[in-house]
Amino acid sequence: GFDALFFDVSDGVFAPGFRASAPMISGAKKITSLPRIAHLLLTEPDRHIACFLEAGCTSIILPVEAQIHTHRAMSLIKNGGAVAGLSLLPATPLTKADYLLDFVGYVLLQNREPGNASSVPPSETMERVRILKNYLNHRGLNPRILIDAPDTIHDAAVYAQEGASGFILRDQRFFQLDEFRSNVDARRVDVS
Repeated sequence: GFDALFFDVSDGVFAPGFRASAPMISGAKKITSLPRIAHLLLTEPDRHIACFLEAGCTSIILPVEAQIHTHRAMSLIKNGGAVAGLSLLPATPLTKADYLLDFVGYVLLQNREPGNASSVPPSETMERVRILKNYLNHRGLNPRILIDAPDTIHDAAVYAQEGASGFILRDQRFFQLDEFRSNVDARRVDVS
């Protein structure tokens, strides 16, 4: 099964299109006890934190590229009873997250720019996972490293070997009814 429900929330400015909303998350809370993670792909995500906390988000992930006062935003999330997380676009240096890692339970590494269907080569994402995991170990920190939309189950397994502990599934091929069980089981296999 799934460990959590993940909602991309977009304003059409920071990321193209409009996706999930606070009422959708509130509705999900009524029908499942799964944790609800909102990824606020908004130009000023800190202005919307209270709304998503009220909707029942158990975690809120903010893009480091969209934040001006990231420490303040992380504090708002934590003080609201949720787990704070941050995301980084493929071209954003990992060092941009350095002084935020003490405040988060998740680091989401995106392997594509918002609105761009093509992903960066898996080797680049694998290298970012490896570097981030080593740095977290060095600092004695343990946020979960999430990967946004791995292209294949094999890529997900390799990301897991490098230190990723969660995956955002978006591709319909992972959800074909006749293959769904094997896809979920394949993602849970021991990759060591």
